[in-house]
Amino acid sequence: MSFGAGFLAGAIGCQNGASSDVDAGPEASTPRARVDLVDAEEWQLVEEADDPFEDRPDGFRCLEASYRAQDLGGERVFDVETDTCEYITVTQPSLADVLAGDFLKARVFHFDLRAPSPAEAHVAIGIGSDVPVDVRVPIPSEGALIGPVWQAPRDIAAGTPVYFHLHNHGTNSWAMVELSSGPERPPGSDETDASAEQ
Repeated sequence: MSFGAGFLAGAIGCQNGASSDVDAGPEASTPRARVDLVDAEEWQLVEEADDPFEDRPDGFRCLEASYRAQDLGGERVFDVETDTCEYITVTQPSLADVLAGDFLKARVFHFDLRAPSPAEAHVAIGIGSDVPVDVRVPIPSEGALIGPVWQAPRDIAAGTPVYFHLHNHGTNSWAMVELSSGPERPPGSDETDASAEQ
């Protein structure tokens, strides 16, 4: 997808003696909207040999029934129940192009985190070889929404692998709600260090 190419039409037309009142097409006047980069239905389990994260434990279990797309608060999310899946990495190709400087937004929700003894959950989102969201959450913790916003340091082509990673101890529930991109900062958001501990 190209953006803004129509702006050149007026200048070229004037040089050729044509009228400057040129219809530059919809791309020149229609701003780009915020777009989803992932689909809750499309996550696929990553096998050990292809897992880019390094905290995979030995002998863990993750039953297929533990992770699925479902409705939560009127949104379609990817849900993981950690009583039967303590570790998971899933992937899918990015659904849209991201331009350098675009604002990316992620939303990951967890209910109250509980475990037999104090522990730490690790949640991360990878895009290609980058890991822009890398968060450690202490257990126990109250339910919360992790919602970082950051700017893309470079163009990211549609089809780039996106990863959602979760390593959690105890009987807890997590939901990958959103990964989106757009040219404007999302309303009501402040720039967030996505790698900071919560």
